[in-house]
Amino acid sequence: MKRSICLVAFDAIPLIFPDASGSIGGAETRAILIARLLSADPQTQVVVVVRDSRGRPVKELDGFTVITRIDRLFRIRRFVSEHVTVLKSFPWLRIRRGNAKLIWQIPLLFVARLLRLSTTSDNFRWLMAESDCNVCGCLGVSERTAQVFHAAKAQHRRTILFIASNADLDERFLKVPGFVGSYGDSGDRCAEAICSADLIVCQSEIQQKLLKEHFGKDSVCFPNPFDHDDWRSKLQHCTKLEVSIPSRFALWIGRSDRHHKRPELLLQVARNCPEVQFVMIMNTHDETVAAEVRNHCPPNVLIIERVPFADIPLYFRQSAMFVSTGSKDYEGFPNVFLQAAATAIPIISLEADPGFIAKHRAGVVCHGDVEQLTLEVKTLWSHIDRAKCLGENGQQYVSRCHSMDEARAQLLDMLDEVLR
Repeated sequence: MKRSICLVAFDAIPLIFPDASGSIGGAETRAILIARLLSADPQTQVVVVVRDSRGRPVKELDGFTVITRIDRLFRIRRFVSEHVTVLKSFPWLRIRRGNAKLIWQIPLLFVARLLRLSTTSDNFRWLMAESDCNVCGCLGVSERTAQVFHAAKAQHRRTILFIASNADLDERFLKVPGFVGSYGDSGDRCAEAICSADLIVCQSEIQQKLLKEHFGKDSVCFPNPFDHDDWRSKLQHCTKLEVSIPSRFALWIGRSDRHHKRPELLLQVARNCPEVQFVMIMNTHDETVAAEVRNHCPPNVLIIERVPFADIPLYFRQSAMFVSTGSKDYEGFPNVFLQAAATAIPIISLEADPGFIAKHRAGVVCHGDVEQLTLEVKTLWSHIDRAKCLGENGQQYVSRCHSMDEARAQLLDMLDEVLR
């Protein structure tokens, strides 16, 4: 049987069409890399489904097919879902985070539903017909994943769930009635997505343990692949930026939120390290948090709200270290950690460690202690030799443990296993 897989990666549209708006996260980058790896095998057909507010032709990219689904209201729908919980009885809605935009966005979505203006059907029957693949894969646990898997099962297709973060394995999905996640997803539907998957792929042994403890499910461990040749080429050929940045700085990349990336903690560190220059690449997720960060930003922090994907390597190339304030409960195996290690710069993490930072001495993990994080940033800023040693350790780890050829072989084995 010829292998064929449809990867649902709606938000990866900017990686396919550079003119498309939207931020690029680790899950989207991972999805495209998986597609590239699998499509290099002549016996494997790969389809990636993305979405946009306007129609785009079917595109062939790096050996795989890209189908764009039109959803004119998806950005509004996502914003509302992150702020509002839909209830089963009166008053029908509960606002978790207030925002003036909800005044017009909620009625708009209600009218659109009545008039069927959205072309992205909740049952995803269209997905199987358009992709015509015998395996359907989703990255991350969400209500959408549950809907996709339900449609796949109804049409006798196999399913693979790629865990995207530790938060995908929250035990409250099963234990707390009516639980709603930070991104507005019903705990019941998230548990359904996990339990209905034919194969679950974890990023680390930590996730495998959480999955077994919380849901009683077995899995395979598949560390994020990393394209060393492509990254080295980008480091060598990236050009000068239009934005003026310091010649040396500590780099932070993430979204404006309070629960996951937590940029306000980076500002706390920066205030206590006036001698250190910081660059924050902060995609706006929560507008209130973004405004607070901008308003309380100390003079040694430069905030950049959007960076073209092609320019990211230059920021790593010029940085002295990568600083993470991400929560260990939400992080998975961040691609930015691999990018930092591959560039031979040390990682200073407040608490998240996918399993290699401390073990392979690729940086320092501060176990949630902001004061220690501040001290480590100061130390590595002034002790360049130590920073270089940690960075080289990380580079050796990535080269040794994230091989593209090995990753491709693992992915093909997974497809064969789930098809059997």
